[in-house]
Amino acid sequence: RTRLIARPLLAFLTLGLCAASLSAQPATSPAPPPVEVVAETTVAKPIARPARITLSSDGQTVYVVGMLLEGSFHLFDAVLQTAPRARRVYLSSAGGYTLEARLMASLVRKRKLDTYVESYCASACTQIFAAGQTRVLGPAAQLGFHQASLVDDSSGRTITRERTDRKLSATTVFGVNGNDTLRLAYELIGTDPAFIDKALSHSHESMWLPSHQELIAAKMVTRVATQSEWPHPPGSGGTRDAVRGRLQ
Repeated sequence: RTRLIARPLLAFLTLGLCAASLSAQPATSPAPPPVEVVAETTVAKPIARPARITLSSDGQTVYVVGMLLEGSFHLFDAVLQTAPRARRVYLSSAGGYTLEARLMASLVRKRKLDTYVESYCASACTQIFAAGQTRVLGPAAQLGFHQASLVDDSSGRTITRERTDRKLSATTVFGVNGNDTLRLAYELIGTDPAFIDKALSHSHESMWLPSHQELIAAKMVTRVATQSEWPHPPGSGGTRDAVRGRLQ
């Protein structure tokens, strides 16, 4: 089998991803479609765990913290179903499976939620960020972009699929080129085409971290906050600084 992935490489991140291994198929079985994912680091790989998804005490902010692995969409959906007053999604993720992020983004659009990044959102995470009605960065926040790639589990060979001419819609999620759907996520909010081309020109071995000025000019970001805007930390107990440390 093949899996569509990309690897963000940031020295300051300690976060790693161990993509779940896929069992070999019998020789007589038809080849299944690729599983689309984004984000894998080259550091030692711990046991893969999906992002922690929680609701703020006032029910208005959904926190998505960690890698977007298998099951993240279902967790996100379950939390949203208990949150009729949800207004925005806080994102802190280095990426994950593109399909999980794509489905999560569709819920953000459906609920017309805002998105917010206090620290870091990269790779597949940017699909969810781009789905926000209002897209806000904290004063020191960064967005990271790169193209998705196919990686063969048996050989480790990486392949980047070329852009296609297939016409996509906001509800298309299955069986399409991951880079096309990344492009679609950015196009839906009117992002500058030159910015999108640059974002998807970076290989899985690199990461583009555009400046706040570039993000605003390209219409990827609605605004940059002058101070932190996450008023309701998830969980209970602990000081604000302690909660900030856990989220980062």
